[in-house]
Amino acid sequence: MKKDYSSLIWGLIFVVLGIIFGGNALNIWDIDIFFPGWWTLFLIIPGLISMVRYGFNWGSGILVIIGLVLLFDELDIIDDGAIWRLIFPLILVAIGISIIASFFRRGTKKNTECDEYSKSKSYKYDSTQYPRYTAILGGGNYKNSTEDLKGLVAEAILGGLEIDLRDAKITEDIVLELTAVLGGIDVFIPDNVRVEIISGVPVLGGFEHKINRNATSGPKVRIKYTAVLGGIEIK
Repeated sequence: MKKDYSSLIWGLIFVVLGIIFGGNALNIWDIDIFFPGWWTLFLIIPGLISMVRYGFNWGSGILVIIGLVLLFDELDIIDDGAIWRLIFPLILVAIGISIIASFFRRGTKKNTECDEYSKSKSYKYDSTQYPRYTAILGGGNYKNSTEDLKGLVAEAILGGLEIDLRDAKITEDIVLELTAVLGGIDVFIPDNVRVEIISGVPVLGGFEHKINRNATSGPKVRIKYTAVLGGIEIK
């Protein structure tokens, strides 16, 4: 079983803060942790912890990049004009690294999609066991009808996704990895499953769970989500 190092990281952070404040109180040293741009750590640290726990994804990567850009701006390390011009190229690099990492993580799993659309809802039909849906500066509606869904990755940046899994067969516990950055994701799940939130990184974003049924048996749909100025709903 893969160890979860996030609790270790948070523990070390609190220990270091306690030592710093204790030394300041006893006049052993005078360390000011409220340096220019200290507030950017609230973006950088959650992003890094998410990477440690769940591997690199561009939602966490963008969070760290934005935090570092704002920190460097506050510290005057890079010229103001130059640093803002770097944001878009750095985001592209983060997305590229995420795609490459996903390729090696999933090995030879294929993500095939059908070209048939529903006239009424404009759904794109798919029967992939482990699909990946991405919306960048756009949107998409997907309906999956695989006989054995193994998991799902959905990423929306400046875009929106609607994913209907109600026709998919879920026979074992699976994980949905959902990332929304300045965008939104809606996921419809079957009636015979239970929902469990196993991780969440909301940064000026939100997550909503609209499942009212109280299923006591059946496979679990486990949710990992990152919402940065975006929203995710499970219905």
